Amino acid sequence: MTRTRITDGVLHTTLADVARFLRHLLSPAGHPVPRAWTDESLRIRTGELTPSRGLLWHPAPAGVWAHHPPSGPGPALWIAPRHDRWAVLLPGPATGSGTLLRTAFREAAFAREDLTAPALTGGPLP
Repeated sequence: MTRTRITDGVLHTTLADVARFLRHLLSPAGHPVPRAWTDESLRIRTGELTPSRGLLWHPAPAGVWAHHPPSGPGPALWIAPRHDRWAVLLPGPATGSGTLLRTAFREAAFAREDLTAPALTGGPLP
């Protein structure tokens, strides 16, 4: 991930590096991201507080975890380890709050009846 940098407190990276990071999170080999880190970050860490959150992630329906800006447009990431699938949405600047777009995209990418089919949105590379 040599093209990734932080400028003025904002992380800048390429889609290829985001995809590489998500594939590493799904890797059963546990490297370069340790499997224990992934397991710990994708569990509820806020106890009874709402909204529920993990470490950088929050739970979404169907065993999916999401990471995106709390409001406004911006990139959104989803990962579903038990389904070996991930997805990334990079909305344009004219998408408004992004909430409806993110919800529709997540529902399409992680449709329950489609979770056994090969992923078109992401996942491990052959």
